[in-house]
Amino acid sequence: IKRLKLSTQLGDVIRASCMLWQERQTLSGLPPSKLTRRLEDVPPLACYAFYLSTSDPRLRTLLTDFVTKWRFVQPTVDGHTLRNMGIQPGPIYRTILDNLKNAWLDGFVTTREEENVLLQKLLEAAEG
Repeated sequence: IKRLKLSTQLGDVIRASCMLWQERQTLSGLPPSKLTRRLEDVPPLACYAFYLSTSDPRLRTLLTDFVTKWRFVQPTVDGHTLRNMGIQPGPIYRTILDNLKNAWLDGFVTTREEENVLLQKLLEAAEG
């Protein structure tokens, strides 16, 4: 990268793509929530380069699902909802919101009602 005098941004993309290639066996077995967590900070160009470099149809499908669906998934509950419920702002917000997002991604929650049930369980667990 240095010898070719590539930009820092392009160097970051190349490094990220190489890391994905090294992790390819692990990535193909991850559930959507963990794969999304792993890829959410990866430059899109690195995901695309990795997609082009693999012939594994499972990995290609996972990458396509991440790029087209999973990276946009958000719980219907947000920080304003939690504050309106009387929950004091703090690290608990991130814990709750991450758990709700993961539940949506992994298919444990498919409706707003199911999300609310899970939210109540998470709040009870946090209190007790």
